[in-house]
Amino acid sequence: IIHSKTCRPRVLNKDALRSKSTFEIVSLKSAENQLRFTTKNETNEEPFIVEQFKNNKWVEVTRMKGEGPEGFNNYISDVSHTSGLNKYRVKQRDIGNRYRYSKVLEYKSNRSPITFYPKRVSNEIHLSESTAYEVFDSFGALMTKGVGNKINVSDLEEGVYYLNIDNRTEKFLKK
Repeated sequence: IIHSKTCRPRVLNKDALRSKSTFEIVSLKSAENQLRFTTKNETNEEPFIVEQFKNNKWVEVTRMKGEGPEGFNNYISDVSHTSGLNKYRVKQRDIGNRYRYSKVLEYKSNRSPITFYPKRVSNEIHLSESTAYEVFDSFGALMTKGVGNKINVSDLEEGVYYLNIDNRTEKFLKK
């Protein structure tokens, strides 16, 4: 809105100024470590958000600026598949500040499940490969999270804990 310094404009219809989300996903595919999607009918440059379903919740993987209304637009997002079935979706905010979602893409990975040891631990948990992890206490409170192939649990009190790795939850005992 362009105006002089002495004028104070009043916006009567704020929704008319917001971006509209009218994108249509033409294709949504996944390959090794990538999610590719093509859109058409984009009417704005609102960001697209790629989400992955992990540990019973949708988690943001990446956020990328929409290309806008020029015909077909191609996007590539780096992803990290878990072993077994992976689910992805793309979302974009619309004029009413609500999100519009693509259909869910399911991708079956041939990757071997990540393992860990020991199940009764004093100081450190070892993972078979570097991965994202979360440790919860028996009440569901998040105790620690990170990425790596070792988890330091020496500060935890004795008891039962739960480890989220590779899109599954495992139980371990801190002694």
